[in-house]
Amino acid sequence: MPRRNSVEGDAAVRQGSDGTMVVSRSTPCALFVYYREWFDEVRVEWEPMARAAAMAGTTAVVACWEDLEAEAGVARVRDAFLCPAGADGCTRVPAVECAPTIVFTTWGSAGYRGVLAELLAAGALSSEGEVVAHMDGKIELERCLRRYEQASGRSVDRPTTYLPDEPLPSTADPSRLVVLKPSGGGQGKGIQIVEAGEVAAYQQRVTDGDFDPFVVQELIGDAFLYDGHRWGMRLNVLITSLTPVRYVLYPEGVAKVSVRAASPGGRSLDEWIDNDAPSRPARLPVTSMLQHLEREHGVSFDKFWPQARELVEDVVGAIALEAQRLSLPLGRTFLYPGLDLLLERRGEREHRVCLIELNSHPGQDWRDEPVQAGLTPVWMAWFEELEQRVLSAASPDGD
Repeated sequence: MPRRNSVEGDAAVRQGSDGTMVVSRSTPCALFVYYREWFDEVRVEWEPMARAAAMAGTTAVVACWEDLEAEAGVARVRDAFLCPAGADGCTRVPAVECAPTIVFTTWGSAGYRGVLAELLAAGALSSEGEVVAHMDGKIELERCLRRYEQASGRSVDRPTTYLPDEPLPSTADPSRLVVLKPSGGGQGKGIQIVEAGEVAAYQQRVTDGDFDPFVVQELIGDAFLYDGHRWGMRLNVLITSLTPVRYVLYPEGVAKVSVRAASPGGRSLDEWIDNDAPSRPARLPVTSMLQHLEREHGVSFDKFWPQARELVEDVVGAIALEAQRLSLPLGRTFLYPGLDLLLERRGEREHRVCLIELNSHPGQDWRDEPVQAGLTPVWMAWFEELEQRVLSAASPDGD
């Protein structure tokens, strides 16, 4: 992807008389804000994203809420990291002043809503879009997808999913394995692999108030294994408009390999997900995973990205319908949901891409260097799109 810098012939950053680094108002500026307690831990997120922004022509400033003051769209930050447009890396500086056009708060803004409001007062785009947060719960997501299917006549590819008050078919094998997922859980917490015949007892516990609400999904047991391991993937989508729908899906993502090799009838969660365990296999870019599988299984995956795009189109359509139902317009915000997907094997050579979960504010703190390198053009594409939206909004002909 070509690099673009919109401040031709003009410095993106200058040093003020008091030593403050002042970002030019004529350059796009992305402000990433985190809580101090997590700042060093998530450097693996903000540093590669800031560098990608700079490569796309956007100056990046990284700050802590505790060191940030804002008024009328202008931010003044103590002890920040600065990555000017076109620069190769981030530099720590004592103070920065900027008027951000894009504000990323991937780890939230609780306790600083007033500061955020001042940051956005001049019309900056914000990652604080609300609608997808209403779909974070697995029960809410399933209901949302069903409403979309009923309204559109389309079918969203995913495993058969049952809500807490829906009995599993009595004609099915009660000893088959299914996955039980707490509706509000995340990062694999609370997930259980159980026999279908055990589900009714869990459902009764929910009715009795003794167990958190959950969904049940049929397991996708037939898969193209990676060196004997099951694997899943995360694709991120940047949504900048819901009326009309406008989004960016760059053909790359993160493949996550299960901790343990698959075994027939295996009920250990480590055989199904990576669970972020210290002993997990290395994650890798989805494109690298597909290339490996083509060599290992002798199968072409040329249909993968068309299938993934069709699935994403449906999910974004469901999000747009939900925004309309809840009266939550996107306004000056954007969304970047993470879609957790599986690749189901169908016969010897065919496959189907399936949606497993949706994450409204997915972390980007991938620690595997090949993944960071693979996602750099994804993030660059995001900032190119966000810059374009900023420019179109400022234009007399903009929407």
